[in-house]
Amino acid sequence: RNAVDCAAFHPGLRADRERARAALRIPPEDTVFLLVGSGYERKGVAAAIRALAMLPGPTPLVVVGRESHPQRYARLARSLDLSGRVHIAGPQTDPKPYFGAADTFVLPTVYDPCPNAALEAMACGLPVITSTKSGVAELLTAGDAGLVCPSRDVEALAAHMQALLDPALRERMGANARTAVEPLTPDAMTLQLVLLYRELLAASVARRRARSPPRRRASCARSPQRTRCTRGDARARLQDRPRGDRLEACRLALPLRAQPRLAEIQVRLRPG
Repeated sequence: RNAVDCAAFHPGLRADRERARAALRIPPEDTVFLLVGSGYERKGVAAAIRALAMLPGPTPLVVVGRESHPQRYARLARSLDLSGRVHIAGPQTDPKPYFGAADTFVLPTVYDPCPNAALEAMACGLPVITSTKSGVAELLTAGDAGLVCPSRDVEALAAHMQALLDPALRERMGANARTAVEPLTPDAMTLQLVLLYRELLAASVARRRARSPPRRRASCARSPQRTRCTRGDARARLQDRPRGDRLEACRLALPLRAQPRLAEIQVRLRPG
């Protein structure tokens, strides 16, 4: 879930709604639906236009966002006799005046994990209509902050838009929408991510330790067969052996290059 700047997006933006509407030639008394998003096909702009055709006027739809072929949607609006009710504003560097001019935010997206525009609309106190493929659908349902329908169900979308022509319902859901997103500040979301990463890291370390067998410390004790004796022990053992055996033992213990020298010493030590 994304964060939203509730200080920048707030219900106070409605103070300039008349000027924003005048720029679009929308009368002050009209109920305005707003759709903000780039890539009109994925955002469901065509479904919103078709649903608007089922509503009585005056109910204009304003579309803000980048699109490679906006003329397709303008032609669709003309084919449905909606030329005066569909306003394709295109990309805007500052969408806040459009949020202030709107009464309801609509986003019948085909797929959107967590649309920022929907969160910004909620921060502005607008009720939201979105699809079951939108990441904010759960937030709307839990907070009674809007309505949800399948993305390609134009009739259900039109029914939701019709329901939100009621000013009392819009006011209640809009207030709930603002309350639902107020905890989603950037600082709060950063803290949640840090705590989530910490929990995942701790779980990963625990799984790794569970899979790895405990390491055994190397024992200093050796088997009796491989016990090394001290020099004193070796000397005492050699003294107990006969003289010939002692020399043979020394010969076997010496490296090969030293064994001729030992043979020379052995000859010197022979009696007579």
